[in-house]
Amino acid sequence: MVKKPKVPNFNAFRKKFLLIGGGVLLFGVFLVWAIWFAPHATVVISAKTTSMTVSDTVSLSENAATNAKSNVIKSIKKEIAKEVSVEFSATGKKNVGEKATGVVVFKNSSSSSVTIAAGTVLKNSGLSYTLNSSVNVPGATLDWSCPGYKCAGSASGAITASEGGAQYNAATGSMSISVDDISASLRSATSGGTDKTATVVTASDIEAAKNKLSDKKIEGLKEQLIASFGNSVKTITESYAENRSDPSSSVAVDGEATGAVTLKSTITANMLAVDKNELKNFIESKLKDEISGKKAQRIYDNGVEKAAFSQFANARNAQTVRLTANGKVGPDIKEESVKDQAKGKSYGEVQSAIESINGVEDVDVKFSPFWVKSVPKDINKINVEFKIKDVK
Repeated sequence: MVKKPKVPNFNAFRKKFLLIGGGVLLFGVFLVWAIWFAPHATVVISAKTTSMTVSDTVSLSENAATNAKSNVIKSIKKEIAKEVSVEFSATGKKNVGEKATGVVVFKNSSSSSVTIAAGTVLKNSGLSYTLNSSVNVPGATLDWSCPGYKCAGSASGAITASEGGAQYNAATGSMSISVDDISASLRSATSGGTDKTATVVTASDIEAAKNKLSDKKIEGLKEQLIASFGNSVKTITESYAENRSDPSSSVAVDGEATGAVTLKSTITANMLAVDKNELKNFIESKLKDEISGKKAQRIYDNGVEKAAFSQFANARNAQTVRLTANGKVGPDIKEESVKDQAKGKSYGEVQSAIESINGVEDVDVKFSPFWVKSVPKDINKINVEFKIKDVK
C-alpha cells in the first residue's frame, strides 16, 4: 500500500511560534528593564560633625510668634479639670418650724415722712422680727384734737419672725426699732409659729469637710495631661500646676440635711508645651547664627528630639524657661555634587571620588538590583544618605 504524505499541522506550528515569539519579547522587555530602568544606587556618606549647644532662657507666649532674635517661643497650654468630693454628716440642730407673723403699726413724730426699709429688724422681749416690705410713714400734722396739737403720722406693715418656732407667737405691745422719730407696736398678737427640730449643716461641719477634701488627690492627672498633647510637642513638665476651686456644699450652712452632705471642688491641672516645629525653627535659627561666616557648614541634627527644658518660672504672667539643645553641624556636602561625582562609577571609584571631599569620614554604595555593579548615569536613580559621626 502506498503511504500518503503527512500533512503538517499548521495550528500546532502557529502556537509554538507564538510561544517562542512571546518568550523572546518578554526577555527583550526584561533586558530593557534590567539595563535601563531597574538599576539604582544609594550613596551613604558618613560625615564628620561637631556638637554645638544652644542654651538660652527664653520667653514663652501663647500668642506671639516664635522669634529667635527676641528669644521668644510660641507655647501651647492645655488644661484638664476633674472633680473631687467628700461626704460628711451634719451635726447642727435647728428649729425649722413655721415662722410667726404679725402686723406692726408705725408712728412718725417728725414733720417729714419717713420710709422704713424692708428687712428692718424689730424686737420684742429679746426676739427678733423683720419687716417684709418697705413702709412709708407720713409726717405728723397739726390738729387741735391731738395731744400737744400734733397728730403723729401712721402706717402699718407686716413682719415675720427671724426663725421658726412657737416661741415667737403671742408677742404683743411695743417693739424696739432703730429709726429716728419712729415708734412701733403690734396691732395684735403674733401667731403661726410652729416647732420642728431638724439636723442642719454648721460652719464647723463645712470646715472639717474642707480639711478632708484638701487631702483628696487625683492619681495620674499629670500623666493624662502629658498624653493629651500627643507626640508632636515637647512638654515643659516643670510648668505643671494644679488649681482648686472654692469648695461648694450640697447643703448650705444652716440648711436642713436629710442624709449625707457632699462637699466638692474642681481640680484644674494645666501645663505648657512647645510644638516641635516651633522648637525646630528656633534652634535652627540659633545654630545658623553660630555657623554664619564659617566655611561650608550645614546642620545635620538640630537636636530637637533630645532638647530639654529646665528652670521654669512664672512671675507676673511672664513665663520663662531654660532651653538646652545639642545640635550637630558639619561640612556642607551638596547632594547634587555627590550624584554628579558618583554617576557611572564603580564602588571603588565612588569611594575614591567622594572620600576626597573635606569632612567625609566614610563612603558606602548600595546597588539595586543585585546584578548592578556600577552607579547609574541618570542622577534621578541615585539616592544620597548622610550618617552623622560626631568627632567630639
